[in-house]
Order: sequence, then structure tokens, then C-alpha cells
Amino acid sequence: RDALLVRVLKRGYEPTLRFALRRRGLLLGAAGLATGLTYAVFLVTVRSAGRRDDGRSTLTSLLWLSALATLFLTGLSSLDGEPLAPPDARTWVWLALLALVAQSLGWWIIARTLPRVPGALAGLILLLQPVLATIWGAALFGERLRPLQIAGALITLGAIYAGSRGTRAAAG
Repeated sequence: RDALLVRVLKRGYEPTLRFALRRRGLLLGAAGLATGLTYAVFLVTVRSAGRRDDGRSTLTSLLWLSALATLFLTGLSSLDGEPLAPPDARTWVWLALLALVAQSLGWWIIARTLPRVPGALAGLILLLQPVLATIWGAALFGERLRPLQIAGALITLGAIYAGSRGTRAAAG
């Protein structure tokens, strides 16, 4: 913070703002790249575990991946100083239901079916998750979508459609 203040005093506000935005953009870009690579490793791990015919290896892989993600995110959130514990019993119940149904059961189904679908098509299908979550949030919970969110959903759906047509053409 002191360095930023010195920079503002020496060079003025506008060049400092451009520098900060450029630096933040690089950090966000690096975080996005790290997220994409981590997700790719996750999918390859889940897919290879699902190729082993027994359901136990898939469940074991998901449990280990969840435990590692929990440790990582707990450490990361402790840097923010945010409280981790839900505030009351009702929130604990909803959190447990979310973990068991939406996350655990959902990812177990994905992990079991992922090896049975061509990789390119599986990647496209997985892109539906955030789009459908956005649509269901609007439909079920009355969330208001901004034009940029609607445009992003439409672009993603168009890309999924184009990609699935390309996948089918390559396979046929």
C-alpha cells in the first residue's frame, strides 16, 4: 500500500490506475489459466478413475479430490480472514444438502458417465453446467439476469452447439 501511495504522489492518479488495472489483469489472467489447468487435471483424473470398472475407485478419487480441494480452499480463505463456519443450524442443514445432493451425487454421476462419452463431447456437455445453473437460478429463484449474463449464456450455448456439430462430423 505504501508503494502505491508513493507511486500516486510521484506520478499522479491516472497512470497509477492504469498500472494497477494492468497488474490486476495479469493476476486475474494467471488465476484463470491456473483454474483451467486445474479443472483439466481434475477431469482427466476423474475420467481415468471412472474407466476402472468398479464404482469404488471413482468414489475414492472424488473423496480424495474433495479433501484436497477443501484443504486448499480453507487455506486460501483463511488469508481473507472470512469466517468459515455457517452462522446457524439451518444454514448447516442447507450446506449439507448442497454438499450431498448437488455436489457429491452430481459429480459421482458425471464421473461414472464421463468415460463412456468421447472426451470432446464430454467437455462440451460440462460447459452446460454454469449456463444451466444461471437459467435455473432465474427460473426457480427469481434471480434477475443482466444483459451481459444473458449474452454470455447465449454465446456459450452457441459454442456448445457448434462444437457438438463439429464433434459429430469428425466422428461420422
